[in-house]
Amino acid sequence: MSFLDDCCTYFCTGMGLFGAFALFLMGIVLYPWSAEWEGYWYLGVDKENTKDSAMACFFAGLVYLLYLVGCSWRIMKKSAKQAALAYEPDV
Repeated sequence: MSFLDDCCTYFCTGMGLFGAFALFLMGIVLYPWSAEWEGYWYLGVDKENTKDSAMACFFAGLVYLLYLVGCSWRIMKKSAKQAALAYEPDV
């Protein structure tokens, strides 16, 4: 099951990177940066709720970043363990 663990860790790292990027990008696109902003029509929400929708994207992107950090930490930990085994002298 070790190979599957490695595969899932790398896959989840990639998904976390893509998800965080996409969610932050959507948050930037959807956020009402000025009073004249009229992009709320493609959100399907009222003009007053666009800021909350964009902030939800930013919050979800932050959750994905935390997930990405956790998966990256697992990869670094596993790589360090493999490097230690490679330098172990034969007795």
